[in-house]
Amino acid sequence: MMRVGLRPRIVEQVLKRPDPLARLRARRFGLDGLLGRKAPLELYYEVGDPYSHLCLQWLNRHQAQLNCPLRLVLISAPDEALFPEAERQRDYALADARLLAPSWGFSAQELRIWPPAKDRQRVERALLQCPSESERMSLALKLAPPLLAGETQALDQALAGLPSCSESDAVRQLIHNGRQRQRLRHYLPGMWHYRGDWFWGLDRLPHLQQRLIRFGALRADAQMQTLAQMSTAELPSVQPGSRLEFFYSFRSPYSHLAAVKLARYLPDWNVQLRIRPVLPMVMRGFKVPSAKRLYIARDAYREAARQQIPFGQVADPLGPAILQGLQLFEHFTTAEQQLLFLIHYGEMCWAYGQDLSKPGIARQAVEAAGGNWSQARTLLVPEREPMWISENRQALLERGLWGVPSFSLGELQLWGQDRMAWLDEALRRAQK
Repeated sequence: MMRVGLRPRIVEQVLKRPDPLARLRARRFGLDGLLGRKAPLELYYEVGDPYSHLCLQWLNRHQAQLNCPLRLVLISAPDEALFPEAERQRDYALADARLLAPSWGFSAQELRIWPPAKDRQRVERALLQCPSESERMSLALKLAPPLLAGETQALDQALAGLPSCSESDAVRQLIHNGRQRQRLRHYLPGMWHYRGDWFWGLDRLPHLQQRLIRFGALRADAQMQTLAQMSTAELPSVQPGSRLEFFYSFRSPYSHLAAVKLARYLPDWNVQLRIRPVLPMVMRGFKVPSAKRLYIARDAYREAARQQIPFGQVADPLGPAILQGLQLFEHFTTAEQQLLFLIHYGEMCWAYGQDLSKPGIARQAVEAAGGNWSQARTLLVPEREPMWISENRQALLERGLWGVPSFSLGELQLWGQDRMAWLDEALRRAQK
């Protein structure tokens, strides 16, 4: 049995629960409880963001079933430091939202452009002037379609005669809302906040519903849509035997979840798999704020539990363990062996809290994947970065992607372990 150090056990306890300071701040350090106030469900909404638009439509559909106050918190675009490939991320968000919308019963027709700043600001000023949350939500639903469709004339007509706050007041309020989100330990738009916990977009609605039920914020007869009904009308066709590229990072917990899920799907797929590891963002010179790291780890923890994947006793592999994993990856010659190695190597640091920089731990992962340690260890050369790393990174960018885990299958480009059901559907259709 592997021994687990104290630090990974502490990390697991941290990941099991929402941020305690964020929970205290969300409840105003107990003041709301003393005054008998119900905790609100807040949607952090960025004007022009397609994910925010889909979330607001879902909220409008289900607001009568919610037994808690609702707030639409307007925020500006995220810090550029968090989006090193902003143009690619925005293009992908539009494409992803166009696939998501019909799956949830929403129209994708208006999701055409990322609106220019001047139009987003006009809408922000009108929304911030609304006297109530319900009026703000109704107006946002009215203004978003022409804004996201790039229909300037229709947007002008919708805004005509509406009161709006001054530019300086809008900037001041958006800064205030951004700082509030920062105090509550988050950084993204299209996010739900409830009692100090965060839930991303439509994909985390199952977790949000559990929290709402726990605290009596859902009506007893509520029947809320928390999972998409698969809509494949817009999926590009895939040829049988096509090549599937899997972009992976040894430091990404989502990559680990994706690798485990991929191994579950692979026996049913007629596909050529190519695994393309890339360096973590921090090893490419990008800063990853602590709030982002902590949210990702907590979110991965609850997603792993939902999907019955071991996870939680975490030992961060950043540093020598990353390069070691990349070097040992070269020992395996088939995609199936490589995937098995990624899974065992990932389990060591994400599930069992093992220090992968120790050769004995790395050896266990190699041998569990069917490798020969005596041969594999000859690949370990300090500071040696495999030549193909930069090639994989360039390939990722050429496909319009930027981060991991990502998948490329013909014309279908997908980011995140949440989209693997689309891969499955596309490949099953190809086989038929």
